[in-house]
Order: sequence, then structure tokens, then C-alpha cells
Amino acid sequence: MFAVGLLAAHPLSSADTFWHIKLGELIARTGAIPRTDLFSAVHPEHAWVQFAWLWEVLAYSVVSRAGLCG
Repeated sequence: MFAVGLLAAHPLSSADTFWHIKLGELIARTGAIPRTDLFSAVHPEHAWVQFAWLWEVLAYSVVSRAGLCG
């Protein structure tokens, strides 16, 4: 239990955290996993496979209910 508290108190370390949360929001809102890279400035039309979609939807759910501290 102490380890969980320690990890929860640690600041977000991934630069992609907010990107993942936004993608989770889009998936939750549309009910579909995007087939192209919506956030690419270079090749937005290229096919894209997202393997972490469930984590992103869960992360968005936690953030939307409890905020970033959740």
C-alpha cells in the first residue's frame, strides 16, 4: 500500500501522458479506435494501429472523474 501511495505522489514522467488521455477521450466519445494517426502533422492519413487503446480509455475515465491526481 505504501508503494502505491509513493507512486501516486510521483509527478507524471511520460511526455505522452496527455496525448494518451486525449486519445482515450476520443475513443470513449466516438466508440471507435482511430484507424489513422489523428495527431500526426507529417502523415495524418497513414494507417495506424493502436495497441494501448484500453489503457487510454481507462486513463481518461480516471482523469475525467478524479482529475490528474486520481
